[in-house]
Amino acid sequence: MACLLGGAFLGSCSDENEGKYDGWYEGGEIPPMDELAITVEESGVKEGIDKLGFEFANAIADNYDKVCGGDDDNFVFSPLSASFTLAMLANSCGDKMSNDIMAMNGCSDLSTFNIVNNKLLRYLSSNKSLNLYNSVWYSKYFCKLNKDYPKQMRQNYYADVNGVLFDDPETVKLMNAWVSDRTKGEISEFIDKTFPLDLVYIFNTLQFRATWFQPFYEGETEPAEFFGTERNGNVDMMYKKETASYTKTDRFEMIKTALTNYWDLSLILPAEGVEISDLSKSLSYDEWNKAVDQLSLYTVKLFFPRFEVTNKLNLLPIYEHLGLWADENEGVTLDKLGKIQHNWMGPNKLTAFQQTDFSVDENEVRLTAATAVNVLKGAGYYPENEVTMRFDRPFMFVLTYHKLNSVIGIGRICNL
Repeated sequence: MACLLGGAFLGSCSDENEGKYDGWYEGGEIPPMDELAITVEESGVKEGIDKLGFEFANAIADNYDKVCGGDDDNFVFSPLSASFTLAMLANSCGDKMSNDIMAMNGCSDLSTFNIVNNKLLRYLSSNKSLNLYNSVWYSKYFCKLNKDYPKQMRQNYYADVNGVLFDDPETVKLMNAWVSDRTKGEISEFIDKTFPLDLVYIFNTLQFRATWFQPFYEGETEPAEFFGTERNGNVDMMYKKETASYTKTDRFEMIKTALTNYWDLSLILPAEGVEISDLSKSLSYDEWNKAVDQLSLYTVKLFFPRFEVTNKLNLLPIYEHLGLWADENEGVTLDKLGKIQHNWMGPNKLTAFQQTDFSVDENEVRLTAATAVNVLKGAGYYPENEVTMRFDRPFMFVLTYHKLNSVIGIGRICNL
């Protein structure tokens, strides 16, 4: 990582100069991986990570007021971005929380967990539509790093490891500059403030941008009404006719429409009599994947709104909902990161949040996410079958990498 000084990128922290910039270690470039070769055991962990993505979405829908705090019932979330921060936390905390994180992902061995995350990071980053970056920011006052910690975070997650003083106002500027640079300015004010008792921040940024394989027709977008859960709204309704995969189940109908560079967007309309709130609270990876297996080609007349959603999610209720608890007496320990000095306060606390921007228009789909985990001290060819899908009422969507079915985005749109 280029070192930040006064918000500017100056110099480079090479292996030979590690520590020269007073606790700054470069994560390095993520090496490409053209093919994802995983063992049977690793495949099970990868599936566990995908299943957790849907469990995240279910928990957000079930705890919407605590997590989102909005009044439109919409949310967009990147499970992949959250998963990488949790994986890095598993390599920083004590054994109990590390085991809890792995259990959430269907894994029991930290080495295997790191191998799978490393392969996913390398393979997905090789696709030119997706950029992923990781970093760790630790308190130089409280934290004495384990000798091998920066090396392990670099080898497994290509994460920059930066020592800072959280009571210094410049630290917020440095952290926000890092996020802004990695998201090309799309998320620039991610951190509002830091506190003197902060111990560590763990960041992941994700930026996705891909064009439709077949764009919506220019000139066919028209004003339309969207029938929301709280209110009806006016939208710009796009239109195209394309060959796409479609299926219908007892609970929903779904189209999987193609984007460039092997990405897909699954668009899901609840069946008549099924509420979007109930579907989003219970749609599992297995149910979605079963529907994917039942897809067949149709000529689809697709009406879909142009929209943009931005939200900031409080992820701690989600993690607690899924079984990630800190010991009431010990709090969050950071044994794998290093020794915590001046340990005279109460148990360490955990916070976690994500900012996500998602937009669709006639030409492309964009998803940008920044996720943080913070530990602080206490205190042309048309098939015969045809279907018309008009998304003028609440719906869900799932953004996936076609080659893996890896889920990088899940959302619910209730009101526009």
